[in-house]
Amino acid sequence: MRWTNPCATLQDMGDHFGVTKERIRQVLNELDLPTRHYSEKKMVGCMKCGNSFLAKKGKEFCSIKCRQDYNSVMVSCNQCGKMVKKRVSDIVLTENRLKIGYKGNSFCDKKCQGFWLAEKHGYGVGGEVTMSCSQCNKEFHIPMGIYKSRSKKGQDLFCSRDCHRQYVRNRRMLRKKSEEGICGFCGKKFQSYGLIKRMDKSKCGKLFCSVQCGNQYKRVEKENRLKLGEA
Repeated sequence: MRWTNPCATLQDMGDHFGVTKERIRQVLNELDLPTRHYSEKKMVGCMKCGNSFLAKKGKEFCSIKCRQDYNSVMVSCNQCGKMVKKRVSDIVLTENRLKIGYKGNSFCDKKCQGFWLAEKHGYGVGGEVTMSCSQCNKEFHIPMGIYKSRSKKGQDLFCSRDCHRQYVRNRRMLRKKSEEGICGFCGKKFQSYGLIKRMDKSKCGKLFCSVQCGNQYKRVEKENRLKLGEA
């Protein structure tokens, strides 16, 4: 049956002979025959452009572009009125969206969507506020909705992610206390953070001002142990 009908599935052959599809797979393997069926193709017309093409069952478009164009429409942005291309599923108005007065995702970008949601949810009049960065003091613009939300929580505002990371890093360094120590190899005084904790974890009971001094100390100690072993 595999030779006469290569498009038949394991389930179809199992129903024909009255056995399970697993048994059919085992028999085909014993006979060294392919277990995978060939998908039957036929000529169909594209639902978007109408061109005929050879396709498997269930395929309705000749290309990804045709499928995207078929499932998208041109709509105007709810905030600025700019024409934008959107998927039909994004602008469908469900019952939950209608309850909050949602007009569908008909926005040209996240900025317009933020202004529209800020006005509808009581953040005040839309627009932008000019603020200074808490890290570099650079002036930047921020939507009114985000400004009021952050101001209520007492949060700092930053012009970029890099400034926020640097601000957090500086705050952590201020919490730590700088301590003074003496290098166990060169005897030089140096300052660092957490020297007391590092002293407790040190196996030799010494601190070092640099990685090089630590490596030199280990090398000298190893040579001394070897000399004592030879003696």
